[in-house]
Amino acid sequence: MASFCQGIAAWCEKAEEGLGTRASNVIRDVMKEVARNTPYYGYSVGGYATGHFMANWNVGTSIDSSVTNGIASPYQVFDDIDAVVNPQSVLLGKPFYIVNGTDYAKSVEEGEGWVRTPGYHPIASAVQYAISKYGA
Repeated sequence: MASFCQGIAAWCEKAEEGLGTRASNVIRDVMKEVARNTPYYGYSVGGYATGHFMANWNVGTSIDSSVTNGIASPYQVFDDIDAVVNPQSVLLGKPFYIVNGTDYAKSVEEGEGWVRTPGYHPIASAVQYAISKYGA
């Protein structure tokens, strides 16, 4: 009987590890979709993007709306996402946030106040992507 219980316990542990891995993969994928839909130098409708908005995606387990003067590519944001979102944190029930504290974040999302450039909708696009890929 003891070996049966040990076998069940091992199976549960392996299932839990697999769940954490799958869940963290989904979270990383959707967060990276936000970055993929964000304007950056070389990818912007009006040619105005410098990478400043991209550099201000703050990824963490708490809300951080601080702003930096730096510039970044999507790959730097991908690295931040990969560093924060991991199976262990998922299994501990930690929330994950991707926040942009720039004063023009709403304009990037909705195009509000811009004449030559529509909104990029990085958040709304990532939500639609998640629904279509993973279901509601």
